[in-house]
Amino acid sequence: MTKYKTIVVDDHKIFQNYLCSILNQIDNIELFAQVANGLELLNVISSKNTDLIFMEINCSMINSIVIVKKLLKKYPHIKIIATSLFEEDEKNHYNTLLNLGVQGFILKQTGKNDIEKAIFTVMNGEKYYSKNYHFAPLTTRT
Repeated sequence: MTKYKTIVVDDHKIFQNYLCSILNQIDNIELFAQVANGLELLNVISSKNTDLIFMEINCSMINSIVIVKKLLKKYPHIKIIATSLFEEDEKNHYNTLLNLGVQGFILKQTGKNDIEKAIFTVMNGEKYYSKNYHFAPLTTRT
């Protein structure tokens, strides 16, 4: 069974712990690190063979758009699932991330089944949007 080496990036410690707790219950996930911001992510990722990143859409320290550009340029194999509390406030920001190569989006209200489905969908090369995600992407990356 393939284990997806995963990093969680979120500055809300309660959500970070919640997501890590769920990820630890999923057989195909190996949690490598949990960090609070994009700067910490960039420092940790060079020493890790990472497959998947859950990244808060509003990363502190470094803008998530900058992080995604750097990550996918250097590590194009990594799959990224963006997370957010609010769907409507993030619409334009998320569409920018999607066009840069982010493969999925989940709302932080998402439960274990949706998180698990998101993982397996993006790891199989498809896009995933949280079932609570009510707006369509403006454009998609080809």
